[in-house]
Amino acid sequence: MKIVQLATAIVSEILVVIKELIRSITALLQQENSNGCAISVDSLEKLLKLCQGFGVQVDELGACLYPPQEISAIKVALEKISSFIKETETELQKLKGSTDDFSKACTGLRSSLGQLEFELGCPGAADLVPELENLVVSN
Repeated sequence: MKIVQLATAIVSEILVVIKELIRSITALLQQENSNGCAISVDSLEKLLKLCQGFGVQVDELGACLYPPQEISAIKVALEKISSFIKETETELQKLKGSTDDFSKACTGLRSSLGQLEFELGCPGAADLVPELENLVVSN
């Protein structure tokens, strides 16, 4: 159940990142109109593809949560989401449109990803018993 709760938090954080990305792009477009500077369509298309990638990974993450939970597939989805964060930040920085709120949203998403990765990496009680049996106690 803990994994499902953390996955839900990740989905919520992804929505916050996308919301802040839209705000950043909107601000850039407003600047474009007032300054006459053109925003690269290629950059906007790349950001769109990254957002679509987030959506695909949210679907994958959701599918992996049904019993039996596919831990390896969850880890792959988390890695891809992490990669999408980096690429999105890089692309927005190229456009000089990154905001503090966008950066905070990305940091929040990274934190949620880290929590789930930690939870997935924590050995369960069944994994600890053999390790404890091999423990040597010395005086």
